[in-house]
Amino acid sequence: MVEFMENPETAKGNELINTLLSNKVMRVDRKEFLYSLFKDEARYGDISQNGPIDIIEENQIHSIALKLIDETTLKSSAVSFVAGLPGGVAAFATIPADILQFYGMSINLAQKLMYLYGYPDMYNDDKLTEEGRAALIVFLGVMLGVSGASTAVKGISTALAGQAVKKLPQQALTKTVYYPIIKKTLSNLGVKVTKNSFAKSVSKVIPVVGGVVSGGLTMVTLKPMGKKLKNALHEGAFSIIEEVEVIYEVEPTTVTENTPFANLKQAKELFDLGIIDESEFTELKNRYLSEL
Repeated sequence: MVEFMENPETAKGNELINTLLSNKVMRVDRKEFLYSLFKDEARYGDISQNGPIDIIEENQIHSIALKLIDETTLKSSAVSFVAGLPGGVAAFATIPADILQFYGMSINLAQKLMYLYGYPDMYNDDKLTEEGRAALIVFLGVMLGVSGASTAVKGISTALAGQAVKKLPQQALTKTVYYPIIKKTLSNLGVKVTKNSFAKSVSKVIPVVGGVVSGGLTMVTLKPMGKKLKNALHEGAFSIIEEVEVIYEVEPTTVTENTPFANLKQAKELFDLGIIDESEFTELKNRYLSEL
């Protein structure tokens, strides 16, 4: 697992992520989540296996995503949230309760959106995989507006949409191309934590949280953050479908001439992003060049 400890802000952001992800309260069970949404669908078995985006209409996915964002912004206050964590408030005295509450909700929402948009299970034997952890941090980067994070998520989502069996790109998520995004996201999180007065005890912070967060902070902050992530996932997941629809609107001769070039260009973009490795890119390049 890659840890970033170069400066106090990054270290504090890393501490926050580790604190939140080490608790099962943060986990969204993929099967249970998809079952709650699509148990009445005739092809639920396929949805459970590979995700909904190849089966459920795009507009329905869009509506469900917006509903999930709205539901999350209306969740419980920091008092009930932190109290539900193992060890309660006392276990997290070094991190303000409002920070735990807010980013706990953000991570919870990120998992729901990623599973809605076809991502595989991030857990292996109830343990978060390294790729899953990296993906979640990049997702938080999108929500925080970190440069490059949205493009990365779109690239990963596009790659997943083209896979018969959904699998997080292990090599991509462990390559240095994502390190700056992950580091910047952790640093931003650390700044959020550091700016909160550690002189306050958690017992003094909680009453403020109950009024401020429940009164509107979550609504005006988390909702647009959730929409940023939703838009990146949606664009990436459905871009291939949209490209196919456009292709069929063009004259057949044009399709024959341009399709290999378009595919080759997309493969190069995925390679540059680190979504596919060199051998995979070479294989795709040779295939598309042979079609010219």
